[in-house]
Amino acid sequence: MKHTFTLLAAFLLPLLFGGPTGWAQEPKSAAIRDMGKIYDPLLDPNCKIIDQSTKKISGQSKWDALWMWYPGQYTAALNARAVQLSLKKGSNIGYPGNFTQLQTYAYFRAKANPAEKASIRWEGPSGRTALLVDNKGTLLSQRELTLQAGPSDIEVKVDFASGLPCLMVEGAGVSSPKAWEVSLDGKNWTTPEYIEGFNNPGLLPDKPTDITLRIPVNKVLHPVNVKISGDAYKFGTGGEAIFDFWHDELGCLAFDVQGSGEISVFVGESPEEAMNSNKSFFEQKALAPIILSGSPTSIILPERALRYARIHTTGPCKISNLHFQARVTPVEYRGHFTCNDQKINEIWKAGAATLHACMHDFYLDGIKRDGLSWSYDGQIGLTGGDMVFYDRTIARNLNISQLLPKNPEKKDIGIVDYPLHTILGFEHEYAVSGDLDFLRIYKSRIYEILDLYMTMQDENGFVSGGGIGEWGFFPEWVKSKSGPDVRATPAYAQMILMHALEIGAYFARELSDSQKAANYENAAGKLRLNIRKEFWDSGRGAFINGFDRMGKPDKRFTPYAQVWGILFGLVRPEEYQGVFEKVLDSPERATTLKTQVAQNLFFEMEACFLAGRTERAVNLTREIFGRLIDAGYSRIMEDIDFDKTPVEQLAFYNRPFGKSLCNIWSGAVPVYVLNRGVLGINPVAPGYRLCTFRPDLGGLEWVKGSVPVPGGSISVEMNRSSGKLTLPPGVEASLVNVTGEKGEKSFRGPGVFPFRWVSR
Repeated sequence: MKHTFTLLAAFLLPLLFGGPTGWAQEPKSAAIRDMGKIYDPLLDPNCKIIDQSTKKISGQSKWDALWMWYPGQYTAALNARAVQLSLKKGSNIGYPGNFTQLQTYAYFRAKANPAEKASIRWEGPSGRTALLVDNKGTLLSQRELTLQAGPSDIEVKVDFASGLPCLMVEGAGVSSPKAWEVSLDGKNWTTPEYIEGFNNPGLLPDKPTDITLRIPVNKVLHPVNVKISGDAYKFGTGGEAIFDFWHDELGCLAFDVQGSGEISVFVGESPEEAMNSNKSFFEQKALAPIILSGSPTSIILPERALRYARIHTTGPCKISNLHFQARVTPVEYRGHFTCNDQKINEIWKAGAATLHACMHDFYLDGIKRDGLSWSYDGQIGLTGGDMVFYDRTIARNLNISQLLPKNPEKKDIGIVDYPLHTILGFEHEYAVSGDLDFLRIYKSRIYEILDLYMTMQDENGFVSGGGIGEWGFFPEWVKSKSGPDVRATPAYAQMILMHALEIGAYFARELSDSQKAANYENAAGKLRLNIRKEFWDSGRGAFINGFDRMGKPDKRFTPYAQVWGILFGLVRPEEYQGVFEKVLDSPERATTLKTQVAQNLFFEMEACFLAGRTERAVNLTREIFGRLIDAGYSRIMEDIDFDKTPVEQLAFYNRPFGKSLCNIWSGAVPVYVLNRGVLGINPVAPGYRLCTFRPDLGGLEWVKGSVPVPGGSISVEMNRSSGKLTLPPGVEASLVNVTGEKGEKSFRGPGVFPFRWVSR
């Protein structure tokens, strides 16, 4: 699961970017112009790697062993670092709820039984690592010893750790983490967690792995009293200019300068944000002014999320070597999508680049605000990200980071339905990876969350938002005038709870926990019956909002219950038409989708696939996200308000620049529509051992694309008459809407399999 970095430029760039599309603004490089817009700096030939942190320690031999730690603590360490960075960078950080916290200590134990004398060596983090053999300790500075032949008990305590309390031991049959147990209290022991490839004793597992890319200036906007000579900028007194780097990323602005006076730098994701000087409007903390001494000076400013930077000078100076040092996660584009519609291709590239920009140890919500992982948005992000990158470490970190503390209580819940989204995230993880060992490590934590919710259920099995969490339930950021009441009993939330319990039952069966499986099955079955009984309006053919705070039916319709009802089989196929006509395709909904779009759109798109309305999803993708591409955005913003002016769209939370213009959920939507809905590849058995292949051109003429899976990638090429499906070893595809040339109903990889459409 280690991160990989393979540009494969000769293959990837033509494949991903096709032919020229032109620029709204003149690019600096003819290479970019020849390939159309390049949205990801990792694929941009103008952006060069200037630091690769994972390569910093050279000449260090790798051991035949792996770093190991108590399950969840690696992610807790990364999450703690992300929170600290966010607090240091951001002006408005809100993070409700409680999660697993990083501990500074851990206990490890193993039994060795070498046939003859054998050496062992070990490494630990900065802190105190004490190793005992048969209760006899070694010097704290010692890092190797010789074991006598025969059985020995090895115990290690790591404490006062400055980061993750972890351990690596090599030799005497104890090199594998599977030979060890780990504990946080010295009493309750479990299997340690580890990541394949983390085997360098000089590189701690929680060390940052991002690389740094040098992004040059793409465009200079509104220069005043500035003379531009190549890459040098001569500012006069009162000189000012805005520099557009095109790529919206996390990183540090850097430049060389010589002159007098003071330099002020203002950054943002839009020109308007960079132009703002009112600190009360800042979404990121102000950068301190730079006092020039007359001598040449190299400047690297603190990390911020930005695309634009405004530089203002009070005295004459010369700035050169101006660039943006972007912190980027090194990943490979394993999935792709291209088609006859160039606008759709541009949208896909922007969506994938948005996902990548938000990948930093986790799938972060947004790089400007909050720069943290959130369960709901993050689950959407990792689902889309797995269509392109399939990075298991980052995806799993998101799920693990959102687990409640061990032995959770109601007071640990910040948003009532968010822990349930985490359960859905674990369902996705098992579906795409098939890794039962990972599921086994976290089963008790999953059970604890489900058991907590079962203590909060009423006689119907419902959970109310009254008195739980800081914000109640949270269907999406858009506050609909039609409800539901998030402090009452919304129907959509009961549906998510029902499915979370069904997931728990499925996991328990996979792990041979029969009693747990029966408990969750009974609770889920009760909910399934009562949701239909209490909330389905058979006369009007749709789900009502739920109950209000007085326990009375809220008979209004909103999309949430309809969407989740379709996804979880509560809306029957013969009822799809009525639900779409009554709610999802109603004039009111059509107006909303043209004026205000938020997270639930992702799940609405998925409901379209199930209901045979993929063309609706493709058309919405073109209409909604194409407007952002046309407006010149290089990433996809959260909560799109087309009924507002471009400047008004930047506001959020009643703050002028509160909106994140690079947000994880919004980047995931177009990628998921195209790679899942159009290509039609969906795992049925864990790890894609069996998948359905239900392609749907969605109104397009031709499509080429791929989806990464554990054994490689599943690739599709198709037009309106036929196509071919390429499967890696170990994957079987069940065909829907298409058939093999000889009438086959399924294909088993490896191989390339021609298919044709079934007449409909």
